[in-house]
Amino acid sequence: MQFYWILTSHIIGLLPIGQCLWSFKKYKTYDSLLTLLHLIFTVYFSICYHTADYEEINVPLNSKYIWTILDHWSSSICIVETTFYSLKVREPIIYIMSYTSGTALLFFKLADQKYAAHFFVFLSILFTLIIKYKVTLKYLKQWYFRSILAASCGSIATYSIYAPNLGLDYAIWHPIWHCCIFTTAFMATSMRHSFDKEILDSPDYTRAASDSI
Repeated sequence: MQFYWILTSHIIGLLPIGQCLWSFKKYKTYDSLLTLLHLIFTVYFSICYHTADYEEINVPLNSKYIWTILDHWSSSICIVETTFYSLKVREPIIYIMSYTSGTALLFFKLADQKYAAHFFVFLSILFTLIIKYKVTLKYLKQWYFRSILAASCGSIATYSIYAPNLGLDYAIWHPIWHCCIFTTAFMATSMRHSFDKEILDSPDYTRAASDSI
């Protein structure tokens, strides 16, 4: 029986999508809406791209080249933007950083610079973790289980995306990539939601302007 694991593994993407939808519904934070849209389009583009892995399924628009660009670009910018959102990069800076990152990643994709794009994603995550070190430490101390799970799934996802290049089975490892990267996104966005709940539900909360990111 054919289970189409490469396609069905996208169902895990409903977890971070649902989390961002709940955050937007509860707190009307528009950066959660931005992340939600990134996740929705990433899942959609990825499903369309991976239909080419099964001969019996027709590729929408019948153009693998289009879906390859959309899938690789959207997944990269989604990882970067979800990192910005989860670590509470402030509005409107998050929108500027997201647009700039998306433009850079699109250039790398069109220039066929895959490893430059991967390096850009890695540096974006690393620098955000360092710059937002107070949020990073709070997550590690207060929600250590989710932090460890996010880091573990992120590490497995990183290995699984390169595993086929090491001669391992693509049909096995790519669904693992989907499951792990979406689980990482879910853990990260859930910690952001918990942080927002702690702050915004406080009776003493007042929104103050800040020049920091």
